[in-house]
Amino acid sequence: MAYKECNDALIKVYERFNMEAIVTIIDSIKHISETHKAFYKHMIKSRFSLIIRATYERMNGS
Repeated sequence: MAYKECNDALIKVYERFNMEAIVTIIDSIKHISETHKAFYKHMIKSRFSLIIRATYERMNGS
């Protein structure tokens, strides 16, 4: 939160993040198992929530 460029990038990623689109892309991959698909979806959702969203909320005082 000390670097304006990083803060701006974080805001851009947060505002553009679309889990539905990501799920659609993951589900469209035919060569990976359902277990792998579930893992990828879980990891992306968790990382977004724990890293991006948490930092975004700290920046905005939410």
